Amino acid sequence: MKVTRVPPGATGKGLLLCHVDAFSPRDVDIQWMGGPDLQARAETGPVTGREVFSILSVLRLVDGEEGRGYACVVRHPALDGPMVATEEAGKEGSWGGTWWRRGGQR
Repeated sequence: MKVTRVPPGATGKGLLLCHVDAFSPRDVDIQWMGGPDLQARAETGPVTGREVFSILSVLRLVDGEEGRGYACVVRHPALDGPMVATEEAGKEGSWGGTWWRRGGQR
């Protein structure tokens, strides 16, 4: 699981990508945390694979969100609790930065 920032392009807005890879069974839930209305701006799925699966969730950033930290929260039956990957926006060296936490612990 990794959160990666894609810098603004032609649209002038940045993206955050949450890539969850190599999981089984197929059932997975992905949510974004760190600001209002994130779920409405996220596009997730579909799950791909046959026996081992992967999924991508894309969060479109809007003006004024460049300095916030974001979290991709994954819930899966094989996990003891939620897995959280964060990307701390706006900090030098943070592009593609990933910090892990399982079950609410760092």
